[in-house]
Amino acid sequence: TLTTLLCSATRNPAFKDCGDTQVSSGRVSTQMGWYQFASSFIRGTSTLDVGSGMGDGMSVLRQHATEVYGLEVDIALAGPNMIIGNLSEIPSDSFESLCCIDVIEHIENDWHFVADLARVARRQVLASTPNWTASRCHWPYHVREYRPQELVALFKPYGTVELYKG
Repeated sequence: TLTTLLCSATRNPAFKDCGDTQVSSGRVSTQMGWYQFASSFIRGTSTLDVGSGMGDGMSVLRQHATEVYGLEVDIALAGPNMIIGNLSEIPSDSFESLCCIDVIEHIENDWHFVADLARVARRQVLASTPNWTASRCHWPYHVREYRPQELVALFKPYGTVELYKG
């Protein structure tokens, strides 16, 4: 059942809600391959990069999207095309595509977060996250990690879910 699947995405017992004090700590994009993959889906769309960090992935997305904005909560990351705030503050149906590359594992209330992703996106949400099966949630700044079926269960109420492995 859905409840059984979601219960196995347990909270990381070693989770730390804060860490290094430098703005770039943990925000240097090592996910450029995922951004390149996502860019093939966003061609010609308005795109919001949720949790865009230092904005490195936005440059990849800009190669294919009509417009790209980033969303971050830290005012120190303010810059061109960067929205500082929370996803819950973004109006519904604001962007055709949302990219959320390795962010959800840092979110306490993942159900609410996914609902907001679906609410803001008019067409699609492209999300990546570490696979618990491979990493076993050893990174102390991840609230939780997901098995593939758990991730599907989280997104399925909002439409078709396709999984890609990389």
